[in-house]
Amino acid sequence: MRQLLLLIFLLVGLTSIAQDSTNIATLNSRDTIRYRTDEELAQDIIQYAKNFLGTPYVYGGTTPSGFDCSGYVRYVMSNFGIELSRTSTAQSEHGVEIPLSEAQTGDLLFFKGRNISSSRIGHVAIVLSNENDIIRFIHAASNNVRIDTFNDSRYYVPRFLKATRIDLQATPKERED
Repeated sequence: MRQLLLLIFLLVGLTSIAQDSTNIATLNSRDTIRYRTDEELAQDIIQYAKNFLGTPYVYGGTTPSGFDCSGYVRYVMSNFGIELSRTSTAQSEHGVEIPLSEAQTGDLLFFKGRNISSSRIGHVAIVLSNENDIIRFIHAASNNVRIDTFNDSRYYVPRFLKATRIDLQATPKERED
């Protein structure tokens, strides 16, 4: 009897917590965190991504011991249930293309690789912010994970190919459709 009362008490308490409008996130039927807005989720993604600043660049790297650009983006996003393909080229097919001027926190930027005359995607980064038309992004660059400013970069501006927005709130199945 005591255990039943304790169970009922816990269930009532958990129900009231889940319904509290001050919570940042709510639980969906799959028991994963569902954020109220993409902006909140994007901010959490960026906060998590910053944990890896200074992590060494490793070609083909997919773990915190060393990342390449797409391995880093995939690792960060997967922490939030957002499953992306392994390569930057394949990641560029996720989401919808948006004008660079509309890029916002959590969007992805795609660039040519080292060969500037190529038209192939060879690099990916996550938009950190776009304030007053100054775009900052976080990525695994040639030596480590770092933050760069797009607008004043003589390297990245001429290599920019496209920006995409992923539906951060969608389930993996919804992203495939």
